[in-house]
Amino acid sequence: MLESAGFPLKKWASNVSEALEGVPSDDLAIKPLLDWQEDQAISTMGLLKLTRSLVLSYTARIFDPLGLLGPTVMLAKMFLQRLWGLKQGGKTLDWDRALPIDLEEEWRKLHNTLYSLRELRVSRFVSQSGTEYLQLHIFADDSQKVYGACCYVRAVSARGIQHRLLAAKSKVVALANTNTIAPLEFCAARLAVHLFQKVVSALQVTATSICWTDSMTVIHWLNSSPRRWKPFVANRVAQIQEETCISSWRHVPGVDNPMDDISRGLSPEELLQCKRWWHGPS
Repeated sequence: MLESAGFPLKKWASNVSEALEGVPSDDLAIKPLLDWQEDQAISTMGLLKLTRSLVLSYTARIFDPLGLLGPTVMLAKMFLQRLWGLKQGGKTLDWDRALPIDLEEEWRKLHNTLYSLRELRVSRFVSQSGTEYLQLHIFADDSQKVYGACCYVRAVSARGIQHRLLAAKSKVVALANTNTIAPLEFCAARLAVHLFQKVVSALQVTATSICWTDSMTVIHWLNSSPRRWKPFVANRVAQIQEETCISSWRHVPGVDNPMDDISRGLSPEELLQCKRWWHGPS
């Protein structure tokens, strides 16, 4: 249909080689989606240098639409945010100016570990054959630097119970943010609702849901009238009350909240071995 309208599709890629049979070589993707090749900027003197624009380019290359690599990607995003605060001669560091040596070494250590993400294998089948009961668990959390949410599916069948990470969404708190932790907790809760709606729409299955937060403040405010609070909180309370069943909101201890893995960040090696992130709290 697209080709008939003059929009031929290019850069085909698949993890099943048979699916690409018959596709002209010119239409295939040149590189794997998660391939990280060394590609440094070169100054006029022929010396390698690392710049802010290059860090942004490397970070943007990580293909992670479901947010499954969130704890590691967040390390790169927080590093990039730190670069925004760098000053040189009283001005923000230029995009193509070389980074200070200490920051360059820090980035290269992180960058070199990203290659281990090639070892990651994630099953795309989120349930089991003969599933009798599906339940979605959404966790929200925040810190002074990050807030977000992650969603797990709990599938019950005759073969047993299976827990699996479905998707996650996180955001870096703006440098100019003046909100305290409590309002940020509501940003995380609101993002959790948005993630839940997206997952339900994509799965198109009937499933019960439970939303988790480690903030008793959020639980208290959700069980009260929005008119009691200032506009920032009141608007988010009203939205969450309208779009979710308040009785489905529960409290989870901070040490059991898998969203904490994004808040503090995980190296690629830690991410690959983190059972709590991939399967939720035990």
